[in-house]
Amino acid sequence: MIIFDLDGTLWNTVSATYEAMLNVTSNRSDVGKISRETIRTGMGLTLSEHYMPSLEKKMREEILIKINEETIRLLKLGKAKFYIGIKRTIKKLSKRYSLGIVTNNNDEYAKIFLDTSNLKEYFKDYIGVASYNITKGEAIKLMLKRNNQEKGYYVGDTKKDFRGGN
Repeated sequence: MIIFDLDGTLWNTVSATYEAMLNVTSNRSDVGKISRETIRTGMGLTLSEHYMPSLEKKMREEILIKINEETIRLLKLGKAKFYIGIKRTIKKLSKRYSLGIVTNNNDEYAKIFLDTSNLKEYFKDYIGVASYNITKGEAIKLMLKRNNQEKGYYVGDTKKDFRGGN
């Protein structure tokens, strides 16, 4: 089984996330300016680790929930960019391998990718670790188990992904 990370691997959501961040925080003087580069380098990290470190944790998490909701709304509208050749590659790989997705975000996020990319039929399974409060490494093991796979290959775009998502 080949299991893919989502952000930075199958699609690019930096612009949608940046737009959501601006929509949610533009009227807040306590947040400060967050650049597109900050968004880009934060992909794959737990959001509370990377954004608005000067804010109290509870306030930061409330804002991040709103940003995530706005990002989801924008992604449903087709604001993500799919990497060149990804659709052709997924279709070709699915003829020989079972395919899955494991993302730091929630299940809804993965479902939006499958719906907007028109690739749903090529993926056997997906897990959004935020929906289960588990690590990516645990999600990969769970996916292999529930799909009766003895081994798998994880494809990601960060050093954290290289280490199995932990």
